[in-house]
Amino acid sequence: MVGLTAEQIREARTGRAADTKSDAILRLTTQVVEKRGFVSDADLTAARSAGVTDAEVTEIVANTALNLLTNYFNHVAETEIDFPLAEELQPEAACETGCSV
Repeated sequence: MVGLTAEQIREARTGRAADTKSDAILRLTTQVVEKRGFVSDADLTAARSAGVTDAEVTEIVANTALNLLTNYFNHVAETEIDFPLAEELQPEAACETGCSV
């Protein structure tokens, strides 16, 4: 509904993108979640070398925190999902870092 192709959606759900900067943003976001915010200087350097600005790093952290808060709140509240669930990804499309889908 936002103009993404099925492939772009699949890439985003697995933490990858064809565009270098978008890929760096997705990888940093994955690292923020997996490392619970304790990203390394090397993680930040890799993102910055792909063109990610400090303002965008701040946005990544803020949006990640907001999504986690929203998810946790909905788990506690047992919110009924009123939109179609995303299709389950095939194992070969799973994240390189072993994240669950």
